[in-house]
Amino acid sequence: MIPKAWLICGHGTRRPEGAQAFLNFVETLKKRHPDQLIEGGFLELSEPTYETAIAKLYEQGVREIVAQPLLLFTGVHLKYDIPGMMHEYQKKFPSLTIRLGSFLGPVERVVDLAIERIMQTCPALEDHDKKDTLLLAAPIGASVAEANGDAAKLTRLIWEKSRLGFATYGFISRMAWPSISDVLQLIKWLPHSRVIIVPLTFFSGVYLERIQAATERFKSFSPKEVFITPPLGNHDLLCTTVEQAIERVEHGQINLMDEFDPHAAHHHDHAHNHDHGHGHHHHGHHHH
Repeated sequence: MIPKAWLICGHGTRRPEGAQAFLNFVETLKKRHPDQLIEGGFLELSEPTYETAIAKLYEQGVREIVAQPLLLFTGVHLKYDIPGMMHEYQKKFPSLTIRLGSFLGPVERVVDLAIERIMQTCPALEDHDKKDTLLLAAPIGASVAEANGDAAKLTRLIWEKSRLGFATYGFISRMAWPSISDVLQLIKWLPHSRVIIVPLTFFSGVYLERIQAATERFKSFSPKEVFITPPLGNHDLLCTTVEQAIERVEHGQINLMDEFDPHAAHHHDHAHNHDHGHGHHHHGHHHH
C-alpha cells in the first residue's frame, strides 16, 4: 500500500527557539501517531522548507500528502502563498497529490487552551478578582479583514468562558490596527487593576518579544498589574485541534487546493524582508 503522509506547515521565525518549538510540536504528533508518516516544514525564515519535507516523504514512497497549516486564522499566506507553493510541488514531484487544510480558527479547543494558559499564569484568580481583571488578547493581525474578525470572535469566546471583567484585543503586527500599544494606552483609563495578556500565537518568537516590549512601556506609566501568559504552544488541546483539521481534509470536507486559482494568484514576493512585524510586507494594504 502506498503510504499517505501529513505535512504540518509552520510559518518560520528568525528566533531559533521558536522554530525548535514548532519542530517539537511535530515530534509530539509523531509520538501520538506512530504508524503515520509526518513531517513539518516552514514557509520561510526557518529550515526545513516545505519542499525539503515533501522531498523527504516522496523518497519514502509517499504520493498523497495532507498539508495542514499551523495557522490560527486565515490571511495572505493561506489564501495565496501556501496553495500556490503546493500547486508548484505537485507539478515538480510526478504523480504527487497534495490536499490542503485550512486555518485552525476560533474553535472551542483553542478557547479552552487560552483559558488554561490564563489559569496557569494567574492560578489564584477567584471570582471577585475576575471582575477586576481585564483580558487583552494579542493576535498577530493580517491584511485580510476576515482573519481580524476571527481574532475578535476568539477574544469574545475566551471572555465569555473565562468570565473576566472586560476583554479587548490589540494586534502585534503592523498589518492591522489597533496595535497592542494603542490599546494599552486606552486600558490605562479603565478601572481594572489587573491585565492578563494572552498571545494568540503558538510559539515564542519576535511577536512575543513585541508584546513584552509594549508591556514594559505600559508599566512605566501605569500602576496596573500585568501578566503575559505563555503562547498557546505544544499541548494536547492543540494536537487534537490539528488532528481534527486533518480529519476534515481526509474526509473530503475541505481542500484549499480546489479553491485556489493559480491564474488569479496574488503573487507574493518571497524575498519580502519579513521583520516579522510585516513592516515591509507589500500586500498593497495600508499600514496604520
